[in-house]
Amino acid sequence: MRFIEGTKTVAARVLRAACVALMAADALVLVAVAASGATSLDVAGWHVSFHSFRNQLTAFWLLALVW
Repeated sequence: MRFIEGTKTVAARVLRAACVALMAADALVLVAVAASGATSLDVAGWHVSFHSFRNQLTAFWLLALVW
């Protein structure tokens, strides 16, 4: 499928760039979970646990869907 460059709006390009950046960050989290097995962090008063890939993979696929 070919996209015509002139039809993309600035908002669409910004949304696409944001999705790609968030997908890259999510991929880093996936690698960290795979490398450490399971971990927990305290971030700004929130307890965040990374014990499985399920939430990170769901976020990745939702971002891919938006992209």
